[in-house]
Amino acid sequence: MKISSLRLASVAQPVALGIMGVIAVCVLYIFKLGSLVLGVDDQELRMMELIRSNGITLTNVLRDSTDLPYNLGMFIIQYLPFDHAGSVRILSVCIALAAVGSMFLVLRHWHTERIAVLGSALLAGSGWLLHLGRHGSPEILLVLPLVLLGAYAVWSQHKRSVLAYALIGATLACMLYTPGLTILVVLLLAWQAKSILKGLHQLPTGHTIVLLAAAALSLVPLAISLVWHADDMAIGSYLTTLLGVPSELPSIMQYVKNLGSIGMHIALVGERGLWPHSASYALLDVFTTTMAIIGMFVYGQDRKLDRSKALLVGFVVSWLIAGLGAISSAILLPFLYLFAAEGMRYMLGQWLSVFPRNPLAKTVGLSALSVAVCIAITFHILGYFTVWPHQSQTKAQFTNSITD
Repeated sequence: MKISSLRLASVAQPVALGIMGVIAVCVLYIFKLGSLVLGVDDQELRMMELIRSNGITLTNVLRDSTDLPYNLGMFIIQYLPFDHAGSVRILSVCIALAAVGSMFLVLRHWHTERIAVLGSALLAGSGWLLHLGRHGSPEILLVLPLVLLGAYAVWSQHKRSVLAYALIGATLACMLYTPGLTILVVLLLAWQAKSILKGLHQLPTGHTIVLLAAAALSLVPLAISLVWHADDMAIGSYLTTLLGVPSELPSIMQYVKNLGSIGMHIALVGERGLWPHSASYALLDVFTTTMAIIGMFVYGQDRKLDRSKALLVGFVVSWLIAGLGAISSAILLPFLYLFAAEGMRYMLGQWLSVFPRNPLAKTVGLSALSVAVCIAITFHILGYFTVWPHQSQTKAQFTNSITD
């Protein structure tokens, strides 16, 4: 009886801690969702007016399928009994939470549960993700690569499950209609075409037919948009928008300057109006930046691995896309936090290799890493909830009352 109780306790404790962690993250993202700032910005106001008038129609959504997942979500939300600022932000919250959960799943699949907890906590407490996930903007769709990796982690455990394939397919379809991510989807499908066909061949014929039919169906909005824009002779503009290419390309010198500015804003100095801190703060804190650099170096050393190839190429391509100026640097967020998690894994592994059998040294290493993560999280949370709402640029941006 005593042994059974101990076993039950050993299982119940991590489950309870996991539930508490999930609740804490959910509370973090819905706390004062509609009241942290006094009003909504212009983009949120336009969406709020459409929601109130039931102005989001399937015809309009399919006519221009850019940001299709976000617009479909708002189409559903307009029929829910909500009428406050939080109603235009709740979809972003859901996507951000999905990204955090996916981060945990993929890190647990690649590394250990310890790194999964620390990495997903670092992401959840990121002021960058808090800003994206609590703002009513389709920019949150740029974190979908994390959701795709979470779907991949599920598929890795259930390779013969049609639902696992459907989850990956649905995420790819969402990314296909997200400006900036379209190129990543095309590159990924071209790279993994043989593996995808091999996996489908191993499924029952009926399941394969269903998945192929669903894939064809997911291309219908693209076809509708192409036909619609062809009538207006604007098909080129639609495709460039979907690919994340601006209507007017920057000069070579301006492009190089843009690429450098992105790095500066991420690691050194923030951009005024871009971030929920003052302009003197970078998008990432010192700890996360350091771990991300280490993680990139480690992946560069192991570049023969498919995981390394995917992340490094995805990061470089995303940086090049962001440098064009039409897509936010948030497209880099998934890669940077995956690199940071790899950096933490590497540093912890190096520490434990020096003291492989010393429990005290192991505890010290884990504690130091956990404290560093907690400090980084605290910095971002305090900056977002206490500094950002009172900044002059924030007050100037969120001036629209939803009662107007």
